[in-house]
Amino acid sequence: MEGHSAALPYAAIHRALEVMDPARFAPREIARGAGVVRGVARARAVRRPASVVYDPFVQLKLLVLPLLLAACDSGKPAEAKRTADKPAPKAESASRPAEPPAAPKPLPPAPEGSVVVGRVYVDTCAADGACPTLLQDAGAKHCAARKTAGASWRLPTLAELESWKGNAELTGYDVFHWSGSTWAEDAAQFWIYDPGSDMKTTAKPDRKPFTIRCVQAPDA
Repeated sequence: MEGHSAALPYAAIHRALEVMDPARFAPREIARGAGVVRGVARARAVRRPASVVYDPFVQLKLLVLPLLLAACDSGKPAEAKRTADKPAPKAESASRPAEPPAAPKPLPPAPEGSVVVGRVYVDTCAADGACPTLLQDAGAKHCAARKTAGASWRLPTLAELESWKGNAELTGYDVFHWSGSTWAEDAAQFWIYDPGSDMKTTAKPDRKPFTIRCVQAPDA
């Protein structure tokens, strides 16, 4: 083995050999000068030898082990990057188109003396006395007393009165009408609207009688 052996500093390799192969490189008899020291790990071994003899297999392990560790560490970031770059699975619901809202059901035929305008029934006022001229409070009670299929009638809102301008099915729609909408600045006053002149203003409910045109909202 003399032609295949080499001498390296003992302190540089001794701990590595014991960690890598304890059974092979446990403390044993090591030649030192003319004498023999038993158990180099014991306290009685006051001086360590300057060198130790080992075979080429040990040198090969010392050289290959760091390369293997470096190769393993270098592969981890690439694997982590591949995992991070992997696209997340698309949600199943995202691929489905949004369903359009269901169309409202058509209203049943309007009761006699009224027509369907939008989603409400509106008095045509064609019959004599169908749309009396009253104060706002009396007009609200007049509409509430009417029942059709168990549903009550009411005074129209200001927005409803304005939207009916020009509707040929409504008779006498060219004078002031009471609404059920209160004024935002004074809840004691209600809006009145004249479709003929497109004028509107507010008034207290007992100010003056105006036309009462009742409506019914079947969807309410």
